Amino acid sequence: MFDQANGSSIFLDEIGDLTLPVQTNLLRVPQNKEIRPLGANRSHLVDTRILAATNQDLEQKITQNRFREDLFYRLNVATLTLPSLDTIREDIPLLVAHFLDRVAREQEKAIESFTHEYLNRLLGRTAGNVSAAAQLSGMKRQSLQKIIKRYGIDVQQLRS
Repeated sequence: MFDQANGSSIFLDEIGDLTLPVQTNLLRVPQNKEIRPLGANRSHLVDTRILAATNQDLEQKITQNRFREDLFYRLNVATLTLPSLDTIREDIPLLVAHFLDRVAREQEKAIESFTHEYLNRLLGRTAGNVSAAAQLSGMKRQSLQKIIKRYGIDVQQLRS
């Protein structure tokens, strides 16, 4: 992957999950700007910016000897910390609308048509049990009930 990203950037997701041996191998890239492909006899230089993401506290993992401090400082040139959804609850409806719209476009269906179909499938899986459907979808029961009412879905019909 580093060969393919040579001269550009590479994104490493969940870097906090890497094992210590993999961290040791990865350290060669930001430290020496070199890689050694699997099965190759020699290393060669690459010029690659590394963007890394994790949802873990790497500094805490360093104190537990579960993440290499030298790799952390090589990668930690700039840190961007995103707030959790718990702290920005007002953004959740906007995010849901965005992703519903995106999926609807991918499925070539209108947000209303997609949502109606999604609700019918969700409630079908739970035989019309709104509490179970809310739990499956990760929504509050009251929120799901409002959406069901808005789309005019007859939950009683799904229970039979």
